Amino acid sequence: MVSESHLIDIIAVTEVQSHDPGSLHLTNYSEFIKLRPSDHPLGKKGKKGGGVLFFTKSNLYPKVIQVPNLSECDEILWLSVRPKVLPRPFSIIAIAVFY
Repeated sequence: MVSESHLIDIIAVTEVQSHDPGSLHLTNYSEFIKLRPSDHPLGKKGKKGGGVLFFTKSNLYPKVIQVPNLSECDEILWLSVRPKVLPRPFSIIAIAVFY
């Protein structure tokens, strides 16, 4: 598996169809997910599932950042990570996965 190479720090996935906690468990990674709500407009058009997912190495101290979306229908998830070494003017790195 890609994550077992230990060379990948962050994995971002879109179109997550469903989620069973623990079914996608990766050792030494933290998991963050935002599933598409059931009342999403795409659900009304017959499209099922959907959402976004991050796996981030736990030693990056990942945390969810609450950023207002343009609409409730936006499938976007923001995280902050803090590697041990960053250039001086930076205290975190902000990343987003969206669909």
